[in-house]
Order: sequence, then structure tokens, then C-alpha cells
Amino acid sequence: MEVVKVKVAPVASLGGQLNTLEALRDRLAGAIDATTSARDVAMLSSRLMDVMKLIGEQDAVPKSRTPLDELHERRETKLRGRLVDG
Repeated sequence: MEVVKVKVAPVASLGGQLNTLEALRDRLAGAIDATTSARDVAMLSSRLMDVMKLIGEQDAVPKSRTPLDELHERRETKLRGRLVDG
């Protein structure tokens, strides 16, 4: 199985909290898949659950979207696609 490694720093530099949390979630999930240490799996899983809870809280907040928000989201999505190592 190939592990996808997402670069978190470039996503975080864009300033979007939800996108940063999603990148961190993906990075943690990849690290869980890559490790063979039970201790590391336990620690990473705990952090993953914390991040997923924060993402759920972000998703629960209703937001009004503007065309600028949609443009920003498309730009982040495009950038994020470039940040995934193959």
C-alpha cells in the first residue's frame, strides 16, 4: 500500500484553519499506516481523533459564502493537489 504524504506547512501558510486541519488529518493517517510501532499507532491515533473532532466542530459552524470564498477554496484545492507526494 502506498502512503500519501501531505505537506502541511504550505497549506497552513494559506491561513485556512479547516484546510490546515484536513491536511494534518491526512498526514496523521498516513503516518499511522506507515508505522509498525504499536506505541506510535496509539499516540498518532489519539491525535487523529482530536483533529477529527476539531474538523467536525468547524463543519458544524454555518458560514455565508461569497464568490471570493469560492475562489479561495478552488485555489487551495488546486494547491493541495500539487502538495501530495506520490
